[in-house]
Amino acid sequence: MATRLRPGYVRRRAARLDSATAPSRLRIRLRAAFGVNARADVLAALLAASPSGLSIADLGRQTRFTKPNVASTVDSLLLADLVTARAVGNERRVLLVGTRSILPGLRPPVPQPDWVSRFRVALAVHRFVRQDGRSTTVQAIEARLLVEAHLDPIAAEGMPKPNLDALGDEFAGAFDRWAAELADWLRSSVGSLLPDAGGARTRCSCSSRIRLPRQGPAQVTQQQVEMKRVRR
Repeated sequence: MATRLRPGYVRRRAARLDSATAPSRLRIRLRAAFGVNARADVLAALLAASPSGLSIADLGRQTRFTKPNVASTVDSLLLADLVTARAVGNERRVLLVGTRSILPGLRPPVPQPDWVSRFRVALAVHRFVRQDGRSTTVQAIEARLLVEAHLDPIAAEGMPKPNLDALGDEFAGAFDRWAAELADWLRSSVGSLLPDAGGARTRCSCSSRIRLPRQGPAQVTQQQVEMKRVRR
């Protein structure tokens, strides 16, 4: 027996992507043209690195594919005359052929954010601010060590930087302010890449300011205490 539709039910349209020309859909477009293997990711990395190119090791690090897989992919792209390779020392450096478009309207260089690096920093900060039970002095020391360990991706991605001139315990407060600024920056960078139905860019749907306060110890209610006694 067929199930009756509940009152007010609205059928949902199947998800469908009509165009992949938006900058945020670069890899979707490349995968539609070159397949869902390493070729699309290698081409995306080379588009961002043009005209300097990348080594096989750099391509493997950026695409998260193994070096043998990347090397095999590069051989296929060489055969298709999409890339060229030259020996630099004891490694092979791969470049796109000239500045021609590999797809209509897709001409190098094509700047792309490194989301892996961005969210690696965000995850490290998120884990740090969730810890509790430390003195302000310890928090300041460990916060500075965390920042110094991530200075390279912070600078490479143009992320906001904390006030490194703050000394001693003052750096704990500077770190907290920077964590809130970082959350705002990440939200705005994601929102700038979200196309609406008409292809225009829209703001992120997050309307409230993201804050990352340090969490104190959880409060245990009297009811929870009684429940523990009953279980015993």
